[in-house]
Amino acid sequence: MIEKMNRIKVLLVDDHLMFLEGLQSLFANEKNIEVVGAASNAKIALDIINTKQPDIVITDLSMPDIDGSSLVASIQKMYPSIYTLVLSMHSDAQIISKLIKQNINGYLLKNAEKEELLIAVKTIVGGENYFSKEVSDIYNEGSCKSDYSSIPELSKREKEVLKLIGDEYTTKEIADHLFISQNTVESHRKNMFSKLNVKNVAGLIKMAIKNNLLEY
Repeated sequence: MIEKMNRIKVLLVDDHLMFLEGLQSLFANEKNIEVVGAASNAKIALDIINTKQPDIVITDLSMPDIDGSSLVASIQKMYPSIYTLVLSMHSDAQIISKLIKQNINGYLLKNAEKEELLIAVKTIVGGENYFSKEVSDIYNEGSCKSDYSSIPELSKREKEVLKLIGDEYTTKEIADHLFISQNTVESHRKNMFSKLNVKNVAGLIKMAIKNNLLEY
């Protein structure tokens, strides 16, 4: 009786019945996990949640009524104590980023091994989020690209001035080195302040180091 009470109650949500059956079979021999329901759409899932109160909902994203992201949002609003794990074929960085910002508890791709799915469920119900290495790599790579693309492009001359500023050249030394006037150096400096949204040389150098702009 105690063992049954300590079981992790799982709800499975996916519109592919064969996949649902496969997941049910996967959990069938797990003594510490009990599948309390299987739903082919979000409406059925919410009905089951209301009556069975699972510990964790494992859901796909693509469904016929509302998508998995909206289902997760509904669960978080109505049943904040229930954990959510997305199990999907979608490996798009924007989709993963959106769900992570939505505070899902985990994300696995459908090609994950059985052992990893079991680890994910137990980790999440234990109070920690779980994202597969593949999902984490996709998210981190997408974040890096997003951060980099948000940095305005500097002109060739601005990069030259920036590198010399980083090498501690004075305004006059930069002007002499590049055969331009000191006013032109100041103009390039102000343009970079504006482009990179910084207020002074210290901020400019900090931004340049953070985004590898000195590697010219």
